[in-house]
Amino acid sequence: MKMDLPPPGLTADDVALRGTRRDSMFMKAQVFCERINHGFEVVVRNVSSGGMLVDSKLELVNGDNVKVTLDNIGQVPGRVVWAQNGRFGVAFDVSIDPHQVRKPVKVRPAPAAGSTPRRFVSRLHGKPIIRL
Repeated sequence: MKMDLPPPGLTADDVALRGTRRDSMFMKAQVFCERINHGFEVVVRNVSSGGMLVDSKLELVNGDNVKVTLDNIGQVPGRVVWAQNGRFGVAFDVSIDPHQVRKPVKVRPAPAAGSTPRRFVSRLHGKPIIRL
């Protein structure tokens, strides 16, 4: 019987993360690698509460500390746990809700040209607030 083993060099914590449910997707994210002091765009292939798999044009190495910026989540610290052939796996340092990543990003529409700004009164200070 053949077993699907994770790449060599993973810790027990890393292996435990591999059992979590993953959401497959095809979206972009930003990764900042501390070792090379550079941020770049990646394509997220799947994400779970403990990590993610990405396609990347830059080659990172096992153990690289990274900060991943995900839609609706923000910046998540983690480390590269394997890297091979333009892909790498990241184990997050904190748990995330992968369903939040899938939700559409809400963008407030720009006000129409020549429209009058809305005026509000602050409940805390009683001063007018102008919101465009």
